Amino acid sequence: MSPYVRAWAYVAIVASLLLGASIWGDGGVPPAVLPYLVVLFPLHVGLTAVFFKCRACGTSVFAHRPGMFGPFTPWPHRHCRKCGNDNHAG
Repeated sequence: MSPYVRAWAYVAIVASLLLGASIWGDGGVPPAVLPYLVVLFPLHVGLTAVFFKCRACGTSVFAHRPGMFGPFTPWPHRHCRKCGNDNHAG
């Protein structure tokens, strides 16, 4: 499975968990869960940078521009922003 497809599957899982948390609470995320979200968000960004990489150069498929401190987007990019490789190609 390509990194692009795996990344979209991950986005779908995270989105469904957030949607489930907002439905489970009374119209929003329960206050007891907020500290966990603050801790889990950096973990989420780290996981996306480590596990969903371009096969050619190793840049995260979520990176908007290459570099250690480059901004990340919540959706994966089909083409690598550093080398132009097609991440969807099998």
